[in-house]
Amino acid sequence: MRNNEIVKKLKKIKFKEGIRTKHYTIWNCPCMGKNHPVNVGNQPSKECYFQGFKKQLDIHYKDFGKI
Repeated sequence: MRNNEIVKKLKKIKFKEGIRTKHYTIWNCPCMGKNHPVNVGNQPSKECYFQGFKKQLDIHYKDFGKI
């Protein structure tokens, strides 16, 4: 899955863009404490391989998979 596809899915489940660094952007969850940040690489043309992506999304993983 490409970076821009992942970003679209995160936006649909109401994640908000947070801190942006040189190589990745941290997306914050819509929860009250924003306890489930997700790191997404900034190269839209490259395939994104997440290590522990299911762990990062935690309770939002089911919503992410439905879209």
